[in-house]
Amino acid sequence: MKKLYLLICFVFISIFTFSQWHWQNPIPQGNALAGVWMTGKDTIIAVGAAGTIIRSVDQGQSWSILSGDRMDHLRCLWFTDANTGY
Repeated sequence: MKKLYLLICFVFISIFTFSQWHWQNPIPQGNALAGVWMTGKDTIIAVGAAGTIIRSVDQGQSWSILSGDRMDHLRCLWFTDANTGY
């Protein structure tokens, strides 16, 4: 009987201590980044693996994922002005 209580306690403890997985770092995505460019004082754009394009407008405090048409690994980027990049 003691072993049964111990087993039940172990099962309940293990269920409640292991929460669901969620992405923690790096946020907002997990692809490797290869190129970074600052288009202004606060705006940063980065590119990387699997066509990843992300942008921050608050000096990197938060990021948004920009959609890209390609799934190639992007290695670098270049901006001629704040709105035109290659």
